[in-house]
Amino acid sequence: IETEFGCQDSVVRVISVKESPKVQFTNGPACSLKPTQFTNTTKAVPSTYANYNWSFSDGTTSTDESPIHSWSSLGNKTVTLQISLDNGCSSSVTKKLDVLVQPKASYTAQDVCAGSPVAFNNKTTWAQGEISYDWNFSDNTTSTETAPVHMYGNAITLSYKVTLIARIAGGCTDTFIDEVTVNEGPKTCDFTYSPDYAFGYYGMKLEPMDGSGKVGAQTGVKYTWVIENGGSKNGNTIQHNFIKDGTYNVTMYALINNSACECSKTKTVVMNRAAVKSFETSGIMMYPNPATDQVSIAMKESFGKVVNVNITSVSGVKYTWVIEK
Repeated sequence: IETEFGCQDSVVRVISVKESPKVQFTNGPACSLKPTQFTNTTKAVPSTYANYNWSFSDGTTSTDESPIHSWSSLGNKTVTLQISLDNGCSSSVTKKLDVLVQPKASYTAQDVCAGSPVAFNNKTTWAQGEISYDWNFSDNTTSTETAPVHMYGNAITLSYKVTLIARIAGGCTDTFIDEVTVNEGPKTCDFTYSPDYAFGYYGMKLEPMDGSGKVGAQTGVKYTWVIENGGSKNGNTIQHNFIKDGTYNVTMYALINNSACECSKTKTVVMNRAAVKSFETSGIMMYPNPATDQVSIAMKESFGKVVNVNITSVSGVKYTWVIEK
């Protein structure tokens, strides 16, 4: 400093310029239901300790470094992060957010047996707005229906994690993931039958059969047989003695053990012991005999491409069929 008289004086001091924080943060979606994750991304200032002060413009604050905040109302919000260092320096940054409507995605679905469709019951709720859905069935197929019905192609027991994403137009999304199991069903859903006269005078043996014609029971499957006028029996292979010649409806139920996966097959089986001898010798059989209004014809031998069949009733009426084999 110099006066008007030419007198001078001076002083020298050392000033330390300390570093201030360059405040930054990121945040997840601002939605009405799920809390928003705020993440402090401010670079640390060496050799200092930081204090954090968040203000969410709704009367709430936080001193966490990276807080999670829930919103009590929709609309515009102002979020401020101030960082104060123990070197005496501080800085802040402010962002504006818009809190949007969010749905609560949910669904239910029952486990099914292979070959049966899975019905998805959409339980999603939302306060307002136009909603849409995206389904991923975890088998490279998707749907945008509200409550889809989906058929899986597996034949063995498999579980699938099914994802539902619910979207509000101009709003937020929500994701719900659950598991549905498609259980293996029986492969032996048919049966074969043959006379078993060693078992009974009108004896018959019944055995399960798969789709390729292979006869035999499947491991882990329970078989129940319901026989017309003969009650029911359990077993892989059963024998039954009918009361007389005739046609009988027989139903086989095949149930996978410890599950509800079942299939059934009903057939009309023929017990015609009276025609066994003639069938073996002549190669042709008519049953039932006697008959009322319908008969069936079986041929063991090859008589040619065209076969003429002549039948005379007990009253003398003659019937003729021309059968092309």
